Amino acid sequence: MHWIGRGRRALADLCLAMAIAFALVVLNVSINFIESIHRFFRDYSGFPLTDLLINALFFWLAVLLWVAFVRWRRAARRRAELEDVVSSISPDVLMVVTPERKVVMCNESVRRVFGYAPEEVIHKKTDLLYSDRRRNRGRRHEIYDALERDGFHVGLATGRKKSGELIPLEIITGELSGRTGAVLLLRDITERVRVEEERRELEARMRQQQKLESLGILAGGIAHDFNNMLTVLMANAELALLDTPKDSPARENLDGIVSAAKHAGGLCAQLLEFAGKGSVATGPVELSRLIRETERLLETTAGEAVRIEYALSEEVQPVEGDRVQLQQVLINLVTNAVDAMGEEGGIVSVATGAMECDEPFLAGCYRASECGPGAYVFLKVRDSGGGMDAETQAQIFDPFFTTKAKGRGLGLASVLGIVRAHGGAVRVESSPGEGSAISILLPLTQPPPEER
Repeated sequence: MHWIGRGRRALADLCLAMAIAFALVVLNVSINFIESIHRFFRDYSGFPLTDLLINALFFWLAVLLWVAFVRWRRAARRRAELEDVVSSISPDVLMVVTPERKVVMCNESVRRVFGYAPEEVIHKKTDLLYSDRRRNRGRRHEIYDALERDGFHVGLATGRKKSGELIPLEIITGELSGRTGAVLLLRDITERVRVEEERRELEARMRQQQKLESLGILAGGIAHDFNNMLTVLMANAELALLDTPKDSPARENLDGIVSAAKHAGGLCAQLLEFAGKGSVATGPVELSRLIRETERLLETTAGEAVRIEYALSEEVQPVEGDRVQLQQVLINLVTNAVDAMGEEGGIVSVATGAMECDEPFLAGCYRASECGPGAYVFLKVRDSGGGMDAETQAQIFDPFFTTKAKGRGLGLASVLGIVRAHGGAVRVESSPGEGSAISILLPLTQPPPEER
């Protein structure tokens, strides 16, 4: 980048040559056309070749002017060529700045990235375009240390477009010789930041999936062994009841043991469903028809403060599944939606339909390992409650996690287990103040009639 100094020197040489030329022109005119000056040079200079000397000086001047003009034109051409190359080959903003951070040159990309014309940026400070995210007193020394060590410095900043929009920037700095300034490359990394955020969200979902799968394996193993022990306990309690007289006070205790064992067995069944190890009696199930048959039970569950609205598709194909378990999924989702709205009540909408799901869409779902892109039937339950933040959403399928005062935390856990056992997926959409929507996606094992 030495072309800046050469251009200034060439322009200075041209100005000096023009000044000398002007002085010699005045002197030549004076000697040749003013008699007294001509007589002085002829009589007192003691040099008879005055005209020859002046002509020689003018010849030297012509050579000097030509050399200065050539150097000036060469420097100007190099500058123009460099600016053209910089503007044409880089989609990023390239700038030359002074130590005071004043812009002395920038390429045309500043218009695309920031919305400014180059002439609007030149002679302005870099604060017009960006502010350092970590501005502090030691920042300048940090940059110069990196320049001396590596020859360049890479940092992050927040850019501001002409419209006022803020964008993330990566800035690569290279120093000019003698610390006379710096060359900056400003790169818009909006897309990179978006991809990074999506990657982090996907990794978080994968970790959540792995956690739920691990919990499912653990819960299934514990529930299976515990259920075996409960069976032995209940069988012995029932045998003891047969040998106990009806008027014996021990019968009440034995009845309590049998009742508690049955209740614990129900919890074990829910844990097995969460683990996807519950008993499944598969057959063709029409979700819209199943919802209509359960409508009265749903209305009773909702109570008077909640209105249930239905949007059921008549063209939904049957899915292979356990009718009882899918009915339990529906009841659990509606019950959860009703509880989310509290005593104030609201509206719960229940909808069915068919859709094509691609891999990016399924990546945002809790799904079975074999759940892949294809045709799905969906059941969506939406409430008008207070919604959930990201922290709550990350835990709603954990066993025994609940936000209810008297909840057991197994309703949604069992929903996820049943759906995964059916090879489907669960999608959650919620934000604080906007309510929540939970969609159940079940794969279509048979193509629609027109595709057969």
